[in-house]
Amino acid sequence: MTEEFQDSLLSNKNTPLVSVCMITYNHEKYIAEAIEGVLMQEVDFDVELIIADDASKDNTSEIIKKYVDNHPKGNWIKYNRHRSNLGMMPNFIWALEACQGKYVALCEGDDFWNDPSKLKKQIEFLEKNTHFVLTYHPVDVLFPDGRLNKYEIGKKYIKISKGNQVDLSLYGNFIHTPSVVFKKNFRHIPKYFKDLEVGDFFLYLFICDKGKFSRQDFKGAVYRYGVGTFTSESLDSIRSKFKKSLLIASKNQNHYLIRMILMLRVHQDNLYSSKKIIYKGISCYSIFDLISAISFIQIAKAVYKAIFRIETSKLP
Repeated sequence: MTEEFQDSLLSNKNTPLVSVCMITYNHEKYIAEAIEGVLMQEVDFDVELIIADDASKDNTSEIIKKYVDNHPKGNWIKYNRHRSNLGMMPNFIWALEACQGKYVALCEGDDFWNDPSKLKKQIEFLEKNTHFVLTYHPVDVLFPDGRLNKYEIGKKYIKISKGNQVDLSLYGNFIHTPSVVFKKNFRHIPKYFKDLEVGDFFLYLFICDKGKFSRQDFKGAVYRYGVGTFTSESLDSIRSKFKKSLLIASKNQNHYLIRMILMLRVHQDNLYSSKKIIYKGISCYSIFDLISAISFIQIAKAVYKAIFRIETSKLP
């Protein structure tokens, strides 16, 4: 943390209700649209925009500084550029821990919000429904060739609008990052996060250890596919990184059921690959749900490896 940024945090006696967490690296083509989407929010509460620049080598820094100096809401922005490149996860952890708000909204520097009432809708829901700790909504997906897909990820299989950690662990990452607002129920991110190569899904699992999540029926953001560090890689690379992160996270869960489901996912590529919708409720889980999704042989292999630690560190 730079001295200037640290001083600005310490001198801020008025804690904002919402912190927007925005990590960026070489996003000169996209960062203006990302910032505009946040600053256009129509709210009646205090907002801070934490921008963590992982030592960008392009003009990202200059673009951000123009918004700080010239935009009517430039005072929302708390900008820090690291002196050297930390890497995606360390930068993400740094930015999350810098957030001072009761709630945190996510928007990476290559995505953007397109609904000026997005934050208001989500914060109103969380304030009224205190047993929920995270809310998300569908997004549009923008591809590098300009195509805008208005589908919802996982819509074919996901039939729930409310859920918990078990839903997340079973179905995987069906939540797009720029749609998320959550209650900051932590001071520090768990130490094992620094070893992960995928951040958002495991953050949701961590947050939902203390409450439920809810899907809201509006579209308030656009997710750019194929331009970020993760989605621009090959499918094999993405798969390998996700499985490595699953393995690490599985060993650090508080609940036995979550640990076992994540371990099963390490050894089974498509946990829910059948065409049949298996799960339609919220709290109806049994071994039969798992057996209907993956074969008994696959379960036996995964459990055997989990118990006897056979080559669990050698991921595909």
